[in-house]
Amino acid sequence: MESQDDTYELRNEPPALVAVPAIPVGLPPDTDTTADLSAPIADAQRIWWLAIFTFAACALAGGTVLWLTHRRPHSSQVVHFFNGLDMPVHVTVGEQTLDVPSAGHAEQRLPFGPCRVKVADGSGRVLEQVDVTIPDGHDFVGYNVLGASPVMVEKVVYSQSGRAPVEAGFHHHIGARLMVEESAHYVLEEPPEKLKVSGVTPLVTKHHVMLLGSGGWSVSVDFFDVQGHTREADTLRETISAATGRPLPRRGLSPVELDELRRLEHNARRQPGPVRR
Repeated sequence: MESQDDTYELRNEPPALVAVPAIPVGLPPDTDTTADLSAPIADAQRIWWLAIFTFAACALAGGTVLWLTHRRPHSSQVVHFFNGLDMPVHVTVGEQTLDVPSAGHAEQRLPFGPCRVKVADGSGRVLEQVDVTIPDGHDFVGYNVLGASPVMVEKVVYSQSGRAPVEAGFHHHIGARLMVEESAHYVLEEPPEKLKVSGVTPLVTKHHVMLLGSGGWSVSVDFFDVQGHTREADTLRETISAATGRPLPRRGLSPVELDELRRLEHNARRQPGPVRR
């Protein structure tokens, strides 16, 4: 039986032509060929810009709410009122009022910004009216009625080695009305003798707001006298006497007040002790 090979030959013969009926592809006679074919692109751009604007508006609104939430607890400041007179006074700030005892202290939370402080005695006699601005970002803000109270600010330096490169010291707010301290760690409370800190801290400085002696006007006047500031002492005495309508007798610092003043002066020269770990 003879074998038969299947051989396939590729032939490049032209395909047979098939007749296809013609399909009209032209536009109808009444078709407007001037239509704006860019309308889909413009619509996409408007949608894109609208999305961006919506996102920005939401971000701004969220940021505003967050800022107000953070800001609201800090929109006011505790203000310390000091009265160095021999009588209690009634203080009015806007719609808020408070009573400050003789040679005493009181606190009131006030909003930031300008305000008028009106001080009167028990009979309603106006002692002073002062326009002040309650500042933001300070640890201590105070008001000193007639500038009579002996408010001191002591700088306490703690040193690990016992030899501080910066000396301690103090300054006062006698005669001033608005008192501002950007940094105040101890307000009317004694700072500790030793300070416990973490890490390697060779020097720590704290600020202590305090009243000298009894806190009365006579301490302030005598403080100026002891310091040799006679003009300031006379001015303060005259200011208080004119406002209260009372003559002010000379009293002099008591031994306790003199000791406290010497301690402040000594602290301005001494080197503080080591920091407790």
